Amino acid sequence: MPEIRKWARRSDLLWLMAFEMLRYLIFNTSCSLTGISYSSLRRELLRVIKSGEVHWERQYGEEEQLILGIDEHSFRGQRMATTLTDIANHRLLAVLKDHRKETIRQFLRAIPPQIKEKVIEVCGDMKWMYVKLVEEELPGAEMVVDKFHLIQDANSKIDEARRIEQDAVKKDIKRKIFLKNKEDLRKREKEQLEEYFQKYPSLKEFYWVKEKLREMYRAKSRKQGEKILDLLRHR
Repeated sequence: MPEIRKWARRSDLLWLMAFEMLRYLIFNTSCSLTGISYSSLRRELLRVIKSGEVHWERQYGEEEQLILGIDEHSFRGQRMATTLTDIANHRLLAVLKDHRKETIRQFLRAIPPQIKEKVIEVCGDMKWMYVKLVEEELPGAEMVVDKFHLIQDANSKIDEARRIEQDAVKKDIKRKIFLKNKEDLRKREKEQLEEYFQKYPSLKEFYWVKEKLREMYRAKSRKQGEKILDLLRHR
């Protein structure tokens, strides 16, 4: 099976899940939930961090296409590492030692030419650095911003506008109510949100954009999604 390396007792998907848990949980809890011993988890984590190498030829056939995911993870709130994943197959490819541009570039340049041709998309956050790296090192691939980061950016812009209004009027404007999804609001929250919209029209505009972005992702067809996106562009 492609998700299990030769002689391995655990799949790459299990390791990816364990590494993801370490973003939020301590080692002991992660080990307990996955059934992996501390020594094994520590050893595997150090292996992927130190190597940054992928045996591409053993993992991908001639006709297989690849969607590459790039994401940053913090350690102790300051140190940053970068994970590279095969999104379609839920496979962790490598954990790089930091999030610097040249470190990521070296990884992309090490991908064999025949494998680079299989990369059709690269999915990451909204950093311009990723866009430039993909243009330079993977010219045949499209750079895609994932839904999570786009909605997160929309929420951050709402919160920034809220703080500006709050500082201007010297009154408290609740934060959470603007970050909640429209369908999750209680009756009283909807009423309070309308009150805020009447007092602060700019916040209504930001909230409308965020909800339209969410609606775009829920569209039943590409045509419907493109229609919503055009509406946002010409707003």
